[in-house]
Amino acid sequence: MSAHDLYGYAVGCLFAVALAAAGTVIGTSLAMAWDWYKTGGRS
Repeated sequence: MSAHDLYGYAVGCLFAVALAAAGTVIGTSLAMAWDWYKTGGRS
């Protein structure tokens, strides 16, 4: 495995982790917003 292959693999892993983290944050935000909406906007 060359250094270039390793670099590409590392970037791919980082991208996948960042994407998963962003998806979790967005999902949590949407769930909280929907919960807030269902309760009539009261916290």
